[in-house]
Amino acid sequence: MKYNELLSLTHGESVREKEVGMLNVVTGKIVVCDPVTNPDRTPFTEEIPVGEYPVSVFVHEEKKSIVLIRLQIQQKPVAQWEVALLPGQDLQSLGEGEYFGFPVMTGLGCYTDELSADFFKAIQERLQSEMGEELMAYYNNFLVNEMAANENLYCNHFPSPDSRLNMIVFSAGWDEGTFPSYWGRDENGAVVCLITDTGIMNLTP
Repeated sequence: MKYNELLSLTHGESVREKEVGMLNVVTGKIVVCDPVTNPDRTPFTEEIPVGEYPVSVFVHEEKKSIVLIRLQIQQKPVAQWEVALLPGQDLQSLGEGEYFGFPVMTGLGCYTDELSADFFKAIQERLQSEMGEELMAYYNNFLVNEMAANENLYCNHFPSPDSRLNMIVFSAGWDEGTFPSYWGRDENGAVVCLITDTGIMNLTP
């Protein structure tokens, strides 16, 4: 199935779109990662203009799981999909059935800006130093209530109330796994959106 069909909600599957919030992009460098175990993951090679962009999740109602996550950069039709790569990754190096994606160890993923990811990592390190054993896990201490308010599927998390730096956290649908991301481009090659596939529906671009 093509991603365009799902994103436009014209496919026969029972999928609904939920708007999560605006992602504050201050460097133009996007990080997709497991926020608990790997917040310092390298950003994608493709950069986008600085600004605030809406993020939505597409939820399969019967499976109660997120199928896709989308960062919308322009309101234009997608003409082609391109794998989102990190520096040094080469599609020619992949074998049959292999793909690039971000690793998940806690059942969570997130979209964030590179500066926000660095900020979040520094906050986690500070909290670990201050709280010690009382900091069981960042999720249990700080994210669980925000996620619970949204069916345990997503939240728009601000690590500090004094900063607009944020991260869109989402349930990956699996406790562990590797999930690919794709840039959607218009007919002129300009970036329209970024999506991440959780593998719930075995989609291909």
